[in-house]
Amino acid sequence: MNFIKIFSQDIKRAIYQQRYIIVLIMITLLILIPTNIADSINKKIPEAGNMNFLDNVFYMLSGCEHVIPEKIKDIKIPFSWMSIQFLCGLVTLDYIQYDQNGIGKAIILRTKSKLVWWLSKCLSMICLVIGVYTLLFIVSAVVALINYRLSGELHMDLLSMVLELNNTYIVEDGMIIYIFTVPILVSIGITLFQAAISQYLSPVIGLAVVLSIDVMSVFSNSVLLWGNWSMILRSNLCLQDGLDVWKSIAAGIVTGITGVVSGGIRFCKKDIL
Repeated sequence: MNFIKIFSQDIKRAIYQQRYIIVLIMITLLILIPTNIADSINKKIPEAGNMNFLDNVFYMLSGCEHVIPEKIKDIKIPFSWMSIQFLCGLVTLDYIQYDQNGIGKAIILRTKSKLVWWLSKCLSMICLVIGVYTLLFIVSAVVALINYRLSGELHMDLLSMVLELNNTYIVEDGMIIYIFTVPILVSIGITLFQAAISQYLSPVIGLAVVLSIDVMSVFSNSVLLWGNWSMILRSNLCLQDGLDVWKSIAAGIVTGITGVVSGGIRFCKKDIL
């Protein structure tokens, strides 16, 4: 079997196995985005009804503001951002373990290569994460279309009111490209690292580690906490002294490569046949 055939079969099995979670993700987004808008309107911010496609995406991926130690008690938990991180971890949670204990054994015997099998699984997980963000973009577009606001202009003044921001934010050139690339790249890196943890420990522990670091990121500006890498409000494209975008990209790539290599080493040493 060549690699392309193995991968095509992999992604089909991944989508089929995770079909209920994918439906759950769609339902969650269909509830979450309109609820966010309705909640803002209920807070006497009627302008929230004017949010367009790009505003909806920004809202979901914005994260939270830069942490000021003396005002740490005033931090608003970014539930929308946390939901996306959780859904990315959930959709890839146990696919590798499920497959390696089932049909995956037959495929390894036919290919005679655990490495090829592992790399195919990593690519499948990347596709699943991209799928989560694709659903986010689709639902954001549908909600915007219903409100007759399907445009690509970012309204920072409106978002500042809806997100109840305290600081002054800017929108540098490249923001739109950033929104559609960096959060996805970081999520892919984290998911691959989660897969490696799952090989050494278990899928549940892998997800727990990822979410724990995401939660810690909310209360810290540390560049070592990967949650900060994908929060739009903490990037230097939105905040003058924010986290450098290129550092976030590099950190996401290094994290992903570390996950692929360390997870692959562990898997190749396992006796699963």
